[in-house]
Amino acid sequence: MDCSCWGARALTLVDGDTLQGTIVDYQARTDVLTFRSDDGKQARFKGAQLDDESFKYVRSWAAAQAFKDPAQFRVYVYGPNKVKNWIKRTWRRPPGKVEPHLTYETKLERIGYDLKYDNQTGFDLENVQIKYCLFYNQARFDWFKEERAVDIKTRSCLENFTILPNDFSEKISLKTVVLRNKEHMYSNDGWMLVECKQDQGRFFPANFIGMILRISLIDSDGNKIVRETKYPDDLSIDLEWIEPSLENLEWADDLLNDKTDITKPPTRFEEMGGLEEDEDS
Repeated sequence: MDCSCWGARALTLVDGDTLQGTIVDYQARTDVLTFRSDDGKQARFKGAQLDDESFKYVRSWAAAQAFKDPAQFRVYVYGPNKVKNWIKRTWRRPPGKVEPHLTYETKLERIGYDLKYDNQTGFDLENVQIKYCLFYNQARFDWFKEERAVDIKTRSCLENFTILPNDFSEKISLKTVVLRNKEHMYSNDGWMLVECKQDQGRFFPANFIGMILRISLIDSDGNKIVRETKYPDDLSIDLEWIEPSLENLEWADDLLNDKTDITKPPTRFEEMGGLEEDEDS
């Protein structure tokens, strides 16, 4: 929303008089309001001289102006950070006493950002939202074209803050994504290397790309301002922002067990307690 017209309104004093014009500035520490009337005259007076509704509007307007200033509401982003690495193996388990065969191995890496905000605006900021999209690509085999393909993956995230107190700083860990470096399938006589146009090894890799971060504030009158930053700064303009919603906030990778599991499983025969199989089955 365009904020240039904010502050243009009538203010009511506690004695009932009305001032028509535009707010120029308000300093919370000194409670001094600078106001320019419609005839061009500029005046200064105490915010305490306003009635409750006008005073609330002035503070809301001033908080929004301060929120827009990177020197007053500071945001620091750290990362991307590698949170965890682990390995999973997938096995083919024929019936009976036949030993399981290794199908493929997947190397997994959880990655994300940390964010620190520092509220030096002079106001307790209300109804702040932190939205962000994490982007990465994942290689796979396209069975229709019989060649390697790469998909762009986007995770949309949302953090809500009812209030961020003035003169308060906090560092939080943002949501993560899991990159999968997945091996090609095995065959009984060795590697079943999928034929690709490029010689890219026996893994289908994933690569982290970056993040678009949007921090927004809604004031008591419903006005909204948004600060957007990209990480890295030269993030491709072709990456599409996907608005967080109830449908896309849940991410199955959050429930993964981040532990290495390369143990060969038991045969089906051993799993059944070592009992001889029925020959007629």
